[in-house]
Amino acid sequence: MGSFFEFSRQVNAALMVIDEITLQGRAEFHFMVNPAATGFVLPRMKTSDILILGAGLSGLLTAHLLRQQRPDLRLRILEARPEPGGRIRTLRPEAAAPLEMGATWLSPDHRRLQKLLTRLGIETIPQRMGSEAVYEFSPAQPPQRVQLPSGEPQSFRIKGGTDRIITALISSLGEGELVCNAPPLAVRAVRDEQEGSTEAASANSGATTKMLVETPDEGYAASVIISTLPPRLLTHSIIFDPPLPGTLHRIASQTHTWMSESIKAGFSSTHPRLFRQEDGAVTTLFSNAGPFTELYDHSSERDHALIGFLHPGLSELTPEDREAAATKQLNRLLGTQAGDHGTYYECNWKQEAFTHSPHSGFIPPHQHNGHPVFRQPLLGGRLILSGTETASVHPGYMEGAVASAEHAAEAAAAWFSSHG
Repeated sequence: MGSFFEFSRQVNAALMVIDEITLQGRAEFHFMVNPAATGFVLPRMKTSDILILGAGLSGLLTAHLLRQQRPDLRLRILEARPEPGGRIRTLRPEAAAPLEMGATWLSPDHRRLQKLLTRLGIETIPQRMGSEAVYEFSPAQPPQRVQLPSGEPQSFRIKGGTDRIITALISSLGEGELVCNAPPLAVRAVRDEQEGSTEAASANSGATTKMLVETPDEGYAASVIISTLPPRLLTHSIIFDPPLPGTLHRIASQTHTWMSESIKAGFSSTHPRLFRQEDGAVTTLFSNAGPFTELYDHSSERDHALIGFLHPGLSELTPEDREAAATKQLNRLLGTQAGDHGTYYECNWKQEAFTHSPHSGFIPPHQHNGHPVFRQPLLGGRLILSGTETASVHPGYMEGAVASAEHAAEAAAAWFSSHG
C-alpha cells in the first residue's frame, strides 16, 4: 500500500497548489484523480455499517449516541493520531495540576455540553479571574492593574481535566471499534457490492452501495461515513472519488480551523506564591507585548499552574526560545526570578499535521464556521460532515462539537431507518 500512500500525498500537494490558485481568482476549476486510474484495488477491507473519521469529541460522542439510538449498527472510528482526543489535550505531569493544551472553557449558554457532562457524571469548576487583571498595553509601557468588568458571564472548566470527557466516551466503545494511527487517504463511493470495486459512483448517484476508505495500512468499507475532520483539512488531505461539490470545496478551503494556529503554553509548580501577584491576587493577564497574550490561573487544590496563549507569530521559534521569552515575561510581571517559575509546557497546534492545513494569506477566526453547506447531504446521505466547524450553533467551541455530533448521529440513524 505504500505506493498508493505516496500517490495520495503527491495528489493532495497538487490539490493545495491548485486550490490556492482558484482562491486567488486566476482559475475556476478543481482537479481530482480517480484512484481507479492507478490500477489500485483495496484488498480485504474491514466492514462496518458506519465509519467515523476522527476520534475527538465529535467523533466519540457520535459513536456514543449511535450506540444508544441504534445498538444494532456496527461502528468503527478511524483516528489519525496515536491516541484519541483530537483538539482536547490534557497533560498530566506527575505531581502537578492537569494542564489544558487544547479545548478548555465552557460558558452558561453551552447547554448541550453541560447536559452531556451531567450524563457522564463530570463536574465543572469556575475559572478564577479575580477582580483585576494585569494589562500590558505595549512593550514600552509598564504593566498596569485594570479592573475587570463586573457582571460578565462566568466561564467554567472541567474539574480534573477536559480529557475526562474523552475517557468517559471511550469507555462506551466496543472492542475494536477505535482504530488509531489510521489517517484516511482516500474516500470512494462504488456502485456494486464487490469489495474493492473500481467502479465509482457519480456525485449525485442514488445507486451508491458502499463507501470505501483507504488508510496507509488497511482498507475499510461502510454504508455511511461521518467525517469529523476540520473542513479545510478534509478537503486538503483526502482524495474523494467522486469529487466533492465545487462550492463545498471552495468554502471548506477558506474555513477557519479552531485552534489550528494557536500556541497554548503554561507553567506548573507546587509553590502557590510563584503564580500570584505580590499581594496574593489571582493572576489574569492580557498583553499586547507578549509573548503571552492571555494567561489564566489553572491551579487545583494542591498544585498550581498558569495556562494561556502565546502570540501565534512565535510558531516558527524553537520551544526553547518560546520558553525563554515566556519566562522573561512571567518574571517581569510577577517579580519571580529566572528558574523559579516551575516547569514549562506547550502545544504548538500549527505543527499538528492532523489539525492544521497550511495556507497562504489570512483566514479570519471563525470564518465560514457553521456554514450551511457543511450540513447538506452528500452522496444520498452516505457522507455526513460533522465536527465543531460544521455546527449550526456555537461552531468552533466544544458546544459546537456536541451539537455537530447530535446532528450527525441523527442523520445517520435516519438514513438507516429509511434504507432498511
